[in-house]
This record gives sequence, C-alpha cells and structure tokens, in this order.
Amino acid sequence: WPLRLEIIQKDPTVIIDGGHTESAIKNTCETIENLFPEKKKIGIIGFSERKNHKAMLDILIYTVDIFVITEQGYQGMSPEKIVEYLKEKGQTDILLTQNVAEAVKNALFIAKNEDLIMILGGLYLGANAKMCL
Repeated sequence: WPLRLEIIQKDPTVIIDGGHTESAIKNTCETIENLFPEKKKIGIIGFSERKNHKAMLDILIYTVDIFVITEQGYQGMSPEKIVEYLKEKGQTDILLTQNVAEAVKNALFIAKNEDLIMILGGLYLGANAKMCL
C-alpha cells in the first residue's frame, strides 16, 4: 500500500508510513525495529492538530535517534509544540524545520548511507514528503 511502510529509496533507506494513531505508530515502530535493528533512525515527524501527539511521541522516543520536526501541512500541529514535548521528555537530538521540504532536505543531509530515515505521523506528511523525494 502506498504510504504504509513504503520504501522510497535506499542509501539511505527512506520509509514513509502514514499511520496517524498511537496503535499505528506502535506497529510501525515494532516493524522497523525488527527489520532494521542496527540502523540509526532519523525520524521526520509531524502531526495533525487533532491527534494525541504526546502518546505517539511517547512511543517514538524508543525508536527514533534523531528527530526532525516539521509541520505536516493541512491542519498541522505547530512544530514548536512537538519540540517542547520532546524536550520535556529529555530528548536533545532535535532539529526544528518549518516545512516538509526543509525537513526532508535536512534529514538527507545528516543521514549516512547506512542510516534509516522514517517519515511518520500522518498521510499529509507522507504525501508531502514523497513529493520531495
């Protein structure tokens, strides 16, 4: 299915998953950990304002090594709100970006060929990111 654990490129591997609920994020993270246990994971993350971002971030902090935070687009949550919560949870490897294109560009810049870039948080984010790759 498009935007469901869709591998967009390799070297570095880029996966997009449009899941936007806690259970979808949990399942995606479990699958990624099983498929890519040794890879450093860079997460491009953005959520809809209507979603429970804290619950999803509480799951993601156990999988993502570096957070690249952006606004997903339509009805997107403020990236600053996401960053604020990550800092409350003790995360320090965070890059704040203002749009999806900037997030993708920065993630690709910091990733090594053996790393994994995960684009997670919603269908709008996934679709916008796919157009940037």
